[in-house]
Amino acid sequence: MDIYYQEYLSFQDIPARNALEDKKLIKYFNLETAALIAGIHHLFPEKNLAELPLFFCLCKIEMKEIDPQNIYESVKYFENLKLIGMELSKFENMDISDIPAIIAEYYSIDGKFVPELFYKKFFSNFSPVDQFKVLANLPVSFASIVFNLHGDNVTLYESGRSLVWYATTSGCQNSFLIGSAKASIKGSVKAGIALTSNDELQKSKYFSEDICAIEMFKNWSERGFH
Repeated sequence: MDIYYQEYLSFQDIPARNALEDKKLIKYFNLETAALIAGIHHLFPEKNLAELPLFFCLCKIEMKEIDPQNIYESVKYFENLKLIGMELSKFENMDISDIPAIIAEYYSIDGKFVPELFYKKFFSNFSPVDQFKVLANLPVSFASIVFNLHGDNVTLYESGRSLVWYATTSGCQNSFLIGSAKASIKGSVKAGIALTSNDELQKSKYFSEDICAIEMFKNWSERGFH
């Protein structure tokens, strides 16, 4: 098994651009997409993948990493989205539990929350590019485009065992790629990619034991394939 696992901290550069012939493509990437493509490029710098299949598992965004005392720093990550439409300084030193009330107040008339006002003002602040980035199949689809991979572009969630079973029951007789990514609300992201095979995966303990897919890649990277 050839494997690459990497964790990128908030605002840390993810070297996905190195893999792109059209550099403008990166503006459509979310964190998981950029990290996955950077990982594949690290394993295959010459991009000679011979149309390998790719099986992918997306893990839930980590929400519990926010420190209520540092909510201002966390909100800065979403500054370019202009989600709230108000000065970010108003969030400084604010407890995270107070934010829903602030949002409701901002989209209220005479003290009453107005859903129509919320939909009109809130969603209009999203650019079409940012809305596109929330698509679940974005990482695996862009990886297939950039590296000429093939497969059905199905995205699984969370389970490493499901990813292993998905790959081993696909009918692929030769080598293939499996990958996973997980972002946090703070702007950090983890990604793992591996070149493996049906026979190899069936020897892994994760063929029968379940674990979050991204942790499976981390364990393989740190302890070796098992």
